[in-house]
Amino acid sequence: MEVFNFTKKMNVKTFFVTLAFVGLSIGAVMAQSTYSIKRVSSQFLIYKNGSVFSYTLSIQGAIDDIRDDVNTAGSVPCIIQFGEGNVLDLGSVGTKLIIFENTGTKKWGKITLTGKATTASTDPGGYGIIVVENEVSVDCQADINATAEDVNFLIRNKGTLTISDGTILVNNCVAIRNTKTLTISGGKILSKTQAIGNYAGGTINISGGTISTNNANDFAYTIINGDGYATISGGTIENTHNFGKTIGNIGQLAISGGTVKSKGGNAVTNSGGTIDIKEYGRVFSQEGYAVDNSVGGGTVTIKNNSIVFAYGAIDTDIIQGNYTRSNNAVIAAWNNAVGTAAYTVGTSKDIYKLPDVATAVWAKQGSEDGISVKYGATEGFIPIESVTVGTTGISEITNNNLQIFPSPTSDILYFSVETPYEIIDLQGKLLLKSEKAVNSVNISSLPSGTYFVTLHTETGKVVRKVIKE
Repeated sequence: MEVFNFTKKMNVKTFFVTLAFVGLSIGAVMAQSTYSIKRVSSQFLIYKNGSVFSYTLSIQGAIDDIRDDVNTAGSVPCIIQFGEGNVLDLGSVGTKLIIFENTGTKKWGKITLTGKATTASTDPGGYGIIVVENEVSVDCQADINATAEDVNFLIRNKGTLTISDGTILVNNCVAIRNTKTLTISGGKILSKTQAIGNYAGGTINISGGTISTNNANDFAYTIINGDGYATISGGTIENTHNFGKTIGNIGQLAISGGTVKSKGGNAVTNSGGTIDIKEYGRVFSQEGYAVDNSVGGGTVTIKNNSIVFAYGAIDTDIIQGNYTRSNNAVIAAWNNAVGTAAYTVGTSKDIYKLPDVATAVWAKQGSEDGISVKYGATEGFIPIESVTVGTTGISEITNNNLQIFPSPTSDILYFSVETPYEIIDLQGKLLLKSEKAVNSVNISSLPSGTYFVTLHTETGKVVRKVIKE
């Protein structure tokens, strides 16, 4: 294991590298070397175990020298730890600052970036400030802040890049341009313009973390999936601007989990590409289209318990253009205008309906997205996850005072009215059901966890989340 530790003091910029050699056989002795690079005037001195063994005139030269020395140990993994300050500004303006690349037989092991770094440098001709070349693998867990106004890309990935922790914050540039393999499993990517661009057959896999922008520009999306492949199975992708857009797709996009949402623009815009929303994928929009498939003749499929949702909108503002719906997918709309009746999309009946005197506003309660509903003197919060899949004709929700208690419980659930019920798990599987009107149910046979209870009242269905201890 190898550690680069960047620090900055007056005119001296230092980083340290700790290298642990992994034995090739059981019982092999593990050695450890420590590298340090100090900038003295215009030179970078490289120390190994406290003794100078090389010097160079650029930070890139220092990194290459370390790579070459790492290669002699068998391309072992390394950790690069950034320190406070503009440590990425070690090169002069307009130069390529840090490029991780293999040259001939001189190869990097896996690189892990940690710590903190800030750069105000400009991007030389759209090449990137940090560049990951082919066959190089980098796991970024660092906090990196790009403050420059005229940068094209902070990170350009042409190898294997993982974002698993930390925060990447960029001002007026794209955080990551990907043309190879990008995996996001944690951390945050925050941009005032665009977070990620995926091109040239690149692959993106998003399973966690938060990717967010705040931009109303018509050509700026949180993620642009060009002629590449993108899979979203977790995490949150959003545009928080009142007129912003979230994902622009030309390639192939699969949303099988996580949440894609927009505050005022389209959540997903498809321009001739292919989109599959499935396996509990969630796409939400406020005022804009949840899915806009009106340009380019693309294909949109909504299936397998996924939810496409819009609120504060007319019926055509849920989905524009052609789409195919199947296998318990829910397409739902709320409107926040008093006196507005239900909206429908196509022939789908999976629509929440509001009574004439009700109002609804998209809200957040704790970590849950949902709807704050007012019906006369009654006010309640309905989580998006409480949408019942596998049923049609979701009726008016007019009795938010109906109670299911206690929660959590280990055995008996009580209802404040006698009513038929169904209990499903988080995957939409029906577990318990009664077609007779009752006021309680014994759930002691269910495993501990979270469930949804649907009650059938005279005015429609009411869904509540309960916890079994």
